[in-house]
Amino acid sequence: MDYKELAAAARGNMGPWCKACPVCDGRACGSHMPGPGSKGTGTVAARNFAAWQDVRVQMDTIHEAYDADTSVKLFGRGLSVPVMIGPLGDVRLHYGDKWEMEDYNSCILHAAADAGSLAWTGDGKIASIHESAVHDIRDLDGLGVTTIKPWNLETVMRKLELAFTARPVAIAMDIDAAGIPFLKGFQPPAERSPWRSCNRWQMPATLTTRRLC
Repeated sequence: MDYKELAAAARGNMGPWCKACPVCDGRACGSHMPGPGSKGTGTVAARNFAAWQDVRVQMDTIHEAYDADTSVKLFGRGLSVPVMIGPLGDVRLHYGDKWEMEDYNSCILHAAADAGSLAWTGDGKIASIHESAVHDIRDLDGLGVTTIKPWNLETVMRKLELAFTARPVAIAMDIDAAGIPFLKGFQPPAERSPWRSCNRWQMPATLTTRRLC
């Protein structure tokens, strides 16, 4: 299946925000929040797509016969290919009701692990999104990267404690989520600068001494 066939199959299964465009460059969905496009001026996704067009693999056909090795070591783990599945915060909110977020995270985590790579899982307004992702990563012996949004400091520390129980390859934070309208008004809010009070926070010993991998 090529991308054209994939996009055709997706139409009708997406919500009002994603248009399943022939070229996914962020132009049709920019400035919509929620939605997959970039916030603000709505040009970031399109500019990123344009920049990627300048990145090319230069094929060298003059060499002895050999099997190419695409493996790479990242985060202390060997990956079959330097390609990973990126995180989504809430697939129903941004793309439509075809998938429940928990089922989506489980699908990509297991598919990536089976392929010798990694999936990154998102965080969102529903607590079970992060909790179920941690559960799946734990079942995969840590093969996954869980993301935590920049909530207030107490919430971040609580989510970190849970994430560490799965011993994931890494833990990420999508700091650009700070100030998103539908998260800013949520309780607890995704704060613009939640780490300003870090110097007054006593870091739990379990977080300062435990290694991920």
